[in-house]
Amino acid sequence: MPDNEFLDEVLDFEDKYLSMPPEFPDVDTQSNLWPNVLVELLRVADLNPDVVIKHSHKLKTLVSRRNKIAHGENNIISEVSYYQEFEKAVYDVMYDLAFQIDEKLSSEPLLN
Repeated sequence: MPDNEFLDEVLDFEDKYLSMPPEFPDVDTQSNLWPNVLVELLRVADLNPDVVIKHSHKLKTLVSRRNKIAHGENNIISEVSYYQEFEKAVYDVMYDLAFQIDEKLSSEPLLN
């Protein structure tokens, strides 16, 4: 693009892009955030899904158990240690995503 058009674009950038709220696509989570859907969303967002993939079995189990509870089934966890395995998996995913998002937001856009 010619220099004068480029300079006009730079000068108008704030008015064109920062003065309006961003638009995000609708996300179809199929009523639940299954791990495979989360992996697809992370890839679209240019985030690494490895930790989600690592814990996908536990995450699938959690979504499935949540669905059963939502439909009125009793779902008793008899041991705290069993619960803690799932809690650790969820925290691993949440912290990993939080750190990745923080890193993306803290870095210069053109360096990645």
